[in-house]
Amino acid sequence: MESVFVGIEIGGTKIQVVTGDGKASIVGRQRFTADPAEGAEGIRGQIAGALANIAGRQKIAAIGVGFGGPFN
Repeated sequence: MESVFVGIEIGGTKIQVVTGDGKASIVGRQRFTADPAEGAEGIRGQIAGALANIAGRQKIAAIGVGFGGPFN
């Protein structure tokens, strides 16, 4: 099973989950609209679904998360 690195970007309007191959190439990308009405639970659910999708096909070597603004 191929190993990939996962990057998660949580923004005010969208969430992106990308996979990279360790050679600085993006090999997959998933984008979701962030719904403020769903709150943190909605965002966690979207990320969990994306990670489950990736883990079903590839071995996850590492995960990095980035977001702008203050964290509460």
